[in-house]
Amino acid sequence: MKKKPNVVIIMSDQLRAFEIGSYGHPVIRTPNINRLSKEGVQFDIAVTNNPVCTPARSSLLSGQYSRTCCGKLGNETDEAPPRERKRLCDSTLPEELKKAGYNTYLIGKWHIGAHPELIGFDEYVFPKMHHLNKNQIYFEPSGRAFTVPGYAADYNLEQLRSFLSRQKKDDNPFFLFYNIYQPHMPFFDVPQRYKTMYSPEDVYLRENVWVNGKIARDEHWFKIYFWDYLYYNGLIEDRELSPDKFDLKSLTALYYGMVTYADDQVGEIVRELERNDLLENTIVIFTSDHGDNLGSHHLFNKDVLFEESIRIPMIYYYPGFLQPYINKTQVTQIIDVVPTVLDMCGLKIPEHIQGKSLLPILTQQKEKLENNFAFIETSQYQIGIRTPSHLYGMKIDRNTKEITDEEVYFFDLKDDPFQKKNMAKTDKQREVAKRLNSKLKDWHKGTQWFKK
Repeated sequence: MKKKPNVVIIMSDQLRAFEIGSYGHPVIRTPNINRLSKEGVQFDIAVTNNPVCTPARSSLLSGQYSRTCCGKLGNETDEAPPRERKRLCDSTLPEELKKAGYNTYLIGKWHIGAHPELIGFDEYVFPKMHHLNKNQIYFEPSGRAFTVPGYAADYNLEQLRSFLSRQKKDDNPFFLFYNIYQPHMPFFDVPQRYKTMYSPEDVYLRENVWVNGKIARDEHWFKIYFWDYLYYNGLIEDRELSPDKFDLKSLTALYYGMVTYADDQVGEIVRELERNDLLENTIVIFTSDHGDNLGSHHLFNKDVLFEESIRIPMIYYYPGFLQPYINKTQVTQIIDVVPTVLDMCGLKIPEHIQGKSLLPILTQQKEKLENNFAFIETSQYQIGIRTPSHLYGMKIDRNTKEITDEEVYFFDLKDDPFQKKNMAKTDKQREVAKRLNSKLKDWHKGTQWFKK
């Protein structure tokens, strides 16, 4: 009898869907992600439920909105996850798979407010520092920290090879949660070939990086992209980035290189599965925790209700089971991963899961599901609803959690894909706005905040 499929979730960090070849980018080389898309199912409209690391990653493993699984909307700041389970208290994906006989393994970035052991991982290799590409500090199971010389990506791949060589001799199926750091900043400590791979002349800037005729430029943020915490914690000499030598195109060219760095790692993961004769019976999911504004609307980093922050890749690959297909109509989201994986593995979906299974779409029985929209929340206390054609958002009070009239966002993304025209204070499409306002308020009122 054929054993249940293995499951590998590959999550990149801060990769927006627009910068991938299979999603239409004309320059960036992403042959390995493109292969997964060409041979699997790609969702063109995929969003994160919260465009910042901790809540997005927590939602991926819990199948719940960040307010429900975390009780808050922002990042965890502790480098070492607590050994007490204060977050993700309902059964998670690794726990559900473990109950079904799966071996569970974590490699790479964690940044979740509960220790991996507490939520179902048998083995794990994860770093202490969230954003460091070289000479990274890792945790042993005992909790002792140790430094790994060289590039963290190479070390992670070594751990992958060790795990898979052991796993192919094991009768149990496995779940692997593999986290790639790139293209998240910093950019300074990656192999030189990725820093010089693309020229600023190769760059395609999004239309919304110009506001009132001025292109985005922020030297403070440019330095964060270069050195991350080394800069903002004063651990590196503050150097000027001269406007005539470094601009948004220069920064974006570096981001392109980081995307290809991530793609190269995807290729190594897939090749290792092939070398160990494991790929044929493995579900591979490729996604990202959130996107990157990268100068759009003169904003940098993520964490807002703009497409650059919330749009992510979402590709399901399962050779021999899924037929190649690009879905352009269904809005999918991070919280859909848990129920979809459990459904594909023939396992029951727990009642506390807030996402929905995409299996009918993956098997092309349906083009879209009912209630075809996603809800999003941010650490800026914005909440939004994303449909196939529109985005509607509001602010909530940080303390009372009540909706305020401080800001309203309403965009027709078919006519205005770069979100230049906020229709909230106009009479345009009034009935659509009214309907989305009602749905968002109902969701906000009815979706539980976690309290421990």
